[in-house]
Amino acid sequence: MGTGTCHCPPHRTTCCSTVFNRRSRWVLGRAAVSLEVAGMSPAEEAVYRLLVLSGRVSAKDVALRTGLSQEKAARILDVLIATGLASHTDETPRHFSAAPPDVALLPRLKRSAEALDLARIEAAQLIEAYQETRRRHDASQLLEVISGAEALRQQLRQIQSSAQHEMLWFCKAHYVAMPSGSNAEEFEALARGVRYRALYETAFFDDDGAVDNVVAGMRAGEVARSAPHLPLRLAIADRSVAVMPPVVV
Repeated sequence: MGTGTCHCPPHRTTCCSTVFNRRSRWVLGRAAVSLEVAGMSPAEEAVYRLLVLSGRVSAKDVALRTGLSQEKAARILDVLIATGLASHTDETPRHFSAAPPDVALLPRLKRSAEALDLARIEAAQLIEAYQETRRRHDASQLLEVISGAEALRQQLRQIQSSAQHEMLWFCKAHYVAMPSGSNAEEFEALARGVRYRALYETAFFDDDGAVDNVVAGMRAGEVARSAPHLPLRLAIADRSVAVMPPVVV
């Protein structure tokens, strides 16, 4: 494979990537770049790799072995020096050598990893905002159907764990998902200051352990009332999310 020629504008240093061929000559191509995440352009990476493998070279050597013009090679070497990836001698012509990769690259990669983590958090927030916007503008996004007692139980636990201010309940007789005494999330939420207001159907207290469970909740801070009959089972978290049956009976 022979030496290629760079046809990119002279003011750019990010136009070409390079590969090292079998005859140890750097040639221009469109190879995949592995160090862009460290903030290096393809051309900068190519020259830095050349310095790592060659030990010490002049700008002319870099140009000859990469196919870059000497002017472009000199600009890239200046960039590597300015960013701490290379150093040069004081002799004329100057010779250049690579900074140790563990010193030059690892801190860059760590910063990139931290930036990526922050980007993931930001992306998650944007996804949530996007979905919330769709729910406000598209009625089909307002409802989620939950099937099965276990799925319902997990949803009730989740909204209680996420509640910041208040939980409101309509509790009918004969539990569907959460037997009396199994709602540990209520006591955890009460402990962190979430208000609980519950309205119990009178027949609810016929279930085993129901009275003791309600008394324990009231002692922890729950406000409880009863009514002869309730139209539906209902749980509302922070007056923004509700779990209820699709049909009121």
